[in-house]
Amino acid sequence: MFIGFINIANAITLLGLSSSITAIVFAGRHSYCLALMFFLIAGLCDMVDGTAARRTQKRTNRSRIYGVQLDSLCDMVSFGVAPCFIAYHLGYDTAFDVLIYIVFCVCAATRLAYFNAVAMEKPDLSTRSFIGVPVPFSCFSTTVLMMFLSFGAAPAAMAWAFRIVYLLVAVAYILRVRVPKPTLKVAMIFGAVIFLLFLFTIMRWNTYSITTAVENYISLTA
Repeated sequence: MFIGFINIANAITLLGLSSSITAIVFAGRHSYCLALMFFLIAGLCDMVDGTAARRTQKRTNRSRIYGVQLDSLCDMVSFGVAPCFIAYHLGYDTAFDVLIYIVFCVCAATRLAYFNAVAMEKPDLSTRSFIGVPVPFSCFSTTVLMMFLSFGAAPAAMAWAFRIVYLLVAVAYILRVRVPKPTLKVAMIFGAVIFLLFLFTIMRWNTYSITTAVENYISLTA
């Protein structure tokens, strides 16, 4: 009745997309910790959907190609657009900031399209390494930045921290460097580190909230 290929891996990928859109909505409502939580759920979905896909039996070649394309399209929203929306609603919304977000998204799109092109050259559509830093790295960089916000870092300094980090991550996406594909164990350790950073951010919520940091920045630039 409908187009597409329905399996557990693709369902997880779409769950990640839904979560990142929810993160954008919460950021627009200034619920920043909830926005970060759903953003990280999208990262978790991206971490496990590949494993689910490899364990799915009797996939046709068209189904595998569909899964690769779907994953990259969702990653563009989840790890390209969503972190930019979160930063924008944090108050980093000058013309210079928007230009950085455009560069960030362009680099993310370039990285994902290149990944797809390389994957299509492989018989099994898999690769043992990445060219350029994978776009889900924005889960780590954005979480670290928001943790520093929750710990009361200087508003003006954090504005430049966001700008510099977003530019560096954007460049890392398109650098011609080979990044080994992490094993499941390494991915789980990296995910645990990000989760701990998120917990540190939540623990500071009652003493110095991200909302307070945003208000301080807005008053500084007013």
